[in-house]
Amino acid sequence: MIGEDLFYAAYGDVKVKFSHYYKYSFEFTGKLIDGKIVCYLGECADDIYNLDVKANKSISIGELMPDSAYIYDKAGKLLERYQK
Repeated sequence: MIGEDLFYAAYGDVKVKFSHYYKYSFEFTGKLIDGKIVCYLGECADDIYNLDVKANKSISIGELMPDSAYIYDKAGKLLERYQK
């Protein structure tokens, strides 16, 4: 698992877009040079009503501040995980 400081230093500027919503969690995905990143936000039912999610707008991971994220290589193998 990657720590918060290292996660934001490495991926804070990466742009992600809303992908889908399931059980109080918003999923955002972004492309990396050698794979992809999937971020989750709002895993608590009490918190999701305060989120302003735009379907077609890109946002940096640093602005999004996700609760968790998963980094995959091009083959889909999980390389790293972040948990707030």
